Amino acid sequence: MHLSLADYYATNYTKCNLTFSFLASWKGVVYPTHTFQLIALSLQLLSFYVILTKTPASMKSVKWPLFINHLCCIWFDFSICTLSTLYIIYPVLGVISLGLLNSLGVPAIVQLCLVAASAILAASSYIFLFESRSNYLMQNIFRMKKTRTRVLYHLIVFLINASGLIMVLKLPTDQTTAVLDSLNIYPCPTREFFEFPVLIMSTDEHILRWLTWFFLPLFVLNGGANATFHIVTTIYYLYVVPPSTISRETQQNQKAFLKAITFQLAVPFLLADTPVFIITVIYSTGYYTQKSMNLVIDILALHGIGEGIAIITVHKHYRNAVKHIISQCVGKLIKRDTSVRDTRVGSNNYLQ
Repeated sequence: MHLSLADYYATNYTKCNLTFSFLASWKGVVYPTHTFQLIALSLQLLSFYVILTKTPASMKSVKWPLFINHLCCIWFDFSICTLSTLYIIYPVLGVISLGLLNSLGVPAIVQLCLVAASAILAASSYIFLFESRSNYLMQNIFRMKKTRTRVLYHLIVFLINASGLIMVLKLPTDQTTAVLDSLNIYPCPTREFFEFPVLIMSTDEHILRWLTWFFLPLFVLNGGANATFHIVTTIYYLYVVPPSTISRETQQNQKAFLKAITFQLAVPFLLADTPVFIITVIYSTGYYTQKSMNLVIDILALHGIGEGIAIITVHKHYRNAVKHIISQCVGKLIKRDTSVRDTRVGSNNYLQ
């Protein structure tokens, strides 16, 4: 007969030799992600402003793909940092929601699907950005001329990325039994397992292996391979066989933008690939700690800061616009400070 969760905590769990760690606790996820969100939000709002108001005519063809990409990235960051901050117990695919939606009573499975969908949209939007740049080159033999073809292509990319959502169909219906069964696989989780409602995605170790060795690498490779293809294609038609019908200035602008968005892509890809690498290593070596899992979430949460900084620094026109905004703000502060100081001096002279 199964022990109840309370009985297990009072008896079996007392044998676990666990010491408190801030990073392994729920605070190690909530505090960093919320802090990163506050920093990222200001950068992302500034990026929104410069994309909408400071995009020059030379970047007109990619203004809206860049805007859509930025919008999807903001939604992803807001999901994992604020709406559905997740505390994941990886060995048993356990999920604890610690975000705003949890306070509103939204089911954990809905929140998990929301985070997954936002991640898939963000990844797909990067591919859309590079495909739009590549598709703009008229001499590109891989150019998709029909809107229907482009929609079908991006739909296939999206569905490949979304293949991991099949796990939702395998969700145990009896969560009470699933929680107790998961303790047979991972008998000494952190105290959060007992203190918060836990959603167990599966107690089947084969599904965990499939997630680690198939879906996560597929997610990264699908995005990386498609983005790389469009980058290589664009490089070929801009550098190897540049069109003679386009002015040298236009070609230089196209090359500069390609370099900028390639660097822009490198930042979030680094922040996505690193967590996948960490998960794969800790699972394959059998050395799993909750600290490492929380660190994975914290690294993902840095995406918003990295993406916001990338947009306003790698694109020359946006960089100059931000410099101008900052110089104006500083100038106003100096002018106001000077005005206040002059007023005080005048008042003192009057009193004397």
